[in-house]
Amino acid sequence: RDELKFDGYVVSDCGAIGDFYYDEAKHEAGEAPYAAHDYVDTRAEAAALSVKMGTDLNCGDGEGNKMDALPDAVA
Repeated sequence: RDELKFDGYVVSDCGAIGDFYYDEAKHEAGEAPYAAHDYVDTRAEAAALSVKMGTDLNCGDGEGNKMDALPDAVA
């Protein structure tokens, strides 16, 4: 942001933060229709990573808000 002198907001693509982790049980049960990037192991880690990387707003997805895991991420 500093290098580019960007003072706007960074918004995730819909479902992008959820793509950071993969819940194998939900996928096997047919509740998660696609395999994600499997970059972190939990919703809390996905939320923490998105904030650390500068995301200001989570567009969200059909599975629920990953940011509700943020208190666990910073605990």
